Amino acid sequence: MFYFKFVHNNNSKDEHYWSSNMNPPMIRSWQGFSFETVCLSHLAQIKKALGISGMSTNACSWRKQGGENDGTQIDLLIDRSDRVINICEMKFSEQPYSITKAYADNLRMKMAVFTAATNTRKSLALTMVTTYGVLPGIHSGIVQKEVTMDDLFSQQ
Repeated sequence: MFYFKFVHNNNSKDEHYWSSNMNPPMIRSWQGFSFETVCLSHLAQIKKALGISGMSTNACSWRKQGGENDGTQIDLLIDRSDRVINICEMKFSEQPYSITKAYADNLRMKMAVFTAATNTRKSLALTMVTTYGVLPGIHSGIVQKEVTMDDLFSQQ
């Protein structure tokens, strides 16, 4: 993925290309996208980490277009046969992920928009899929389940 994003179409002969073009927002964007791709290709491991590997599920991403207050996107939904939907947010971070008040509010909004748009009566379980887990804090209580990068590559 890195090759196709940054190397494949780079015909520059500038010896300082990488130091001048690898700005932090570009790197963070690529890291986040790449992490989401890895997560989505490890759905079986995510289900195992959640303790639902033997359960019938449907998995997909979800998006509702709309204005500022009614549009949203969810990285991964796992709709389970036990009438629970895991709403999975995937976040790459170089340390345990810290949930701020603003992000917690955004997560609540996403869940509310999803519930209203789908008219679901199923229980929702907010699940964070992160590189190193969620940092305990005042706003981390919103998270019901966690999956880490170690879970994605678990051999057991």
